[in-house]
Amino acid sequence: MKKIIGVTVMLLLCSPALASSMVYWTSAGGGVVERMGLDGTGRETVLTVQEPVGLDVDDTNSKLYVAAGPSTSVLHRSELDGTGDTTLPVSMTWCADVAVDPAGGKIYWAEGVNTLKRANLDGTGTETLLSLPVRGNGLDLDLTNGKVYWGEGNGAGGDKVRRANLDGSNPEDLVTAGADGLGKPTDVKLDVAGGYMYIADNSAGEVLRADLDGNGLTTIVTGVIPAGLALDLVNGDIYISDNTGGHRIAVAPIGGGSPTTFASGVNWPSALDVFHPAQPIPEPAGLGLVGLALLAVRRRRS
Repeated sequence: MKKIIGVTVMLLLCSPALASSMVYWTSAGGGVVERMGLDGTGRETVLTVQEPVGLDVDDTNSKLYVAAGPSTSVLHRSELDGTGDTTLPVSMTWCADVAVDPAGGKIYWAEGVNTLKRANLDGTGTETLLSLPVRGNGLDLDLTNGKVYWGEGNGAGGDKVRRANLDGSNPEDLVTAGADGLGKPTDVKLDVAGGYMYIADNSAGEVLRADLDGNGLTTIVTGVIPAGLALDLVNGDIYISDNTGGHRIAVAPIGGGSPTTFASGVNWPSALDVFHPAQPIPEPAGLGLVGLALLAVRRRRS
């Protein structure tokens, strides 16, 4: 029995602790980046940033990227808890959203001054991929097929959802205001494996879904004024930055349905992302040594 107790203690002390799955969002009006567990607990502020509008979580390297709005136009990178905040040396003007390609070593962003850009993850090597006819909005990456998708426009006509190769070549119109009745696409998020894109239509007050080629456009969520979207493909949910009167983060089934409040009292929410830990986070090595020592003591006494 003593041996069993010793082994149990060692396993408890040495076993990895799982990092929490969380939703991160920017509060453009509040000047903060917040996060909260998917279970609705542990809401906290992780960064204070002037007018944060763009956000992406690098799950692979456990980094948080946050773009500030037109008044500062800077790109921040930090740990997931906000520590180690660094301003990266990118050439950025009025960023709308950011998306990270960890394997390719690039970060992409769309700008309100009608450009699509990318740079290295350390902020060096900024390059302009495309000049846009109108302002760029939210974007996402299809790394399986080497594509970048983005929303484009300001609700005044000519708004589109487009895609191009990751180097900016071969741009295509996928969903348009004229042919498809699109309003103002403030964000685009992808479920590449499922074959869908999700569009925040701010002016229509809807979340739309279409095939990755733009066909099959349908409305899946109404009753919101969406600024940004985040997909939780693990649990089958879609999170929405909703700027209706309550200014909240809403959540709805990814297949469509009525949205409910996930986090209330958010001052002009904008971009958001869902983080699922890729691997367990080990406990400090000292705890493992304690466990081994306890096991040795038990063995000597038995």
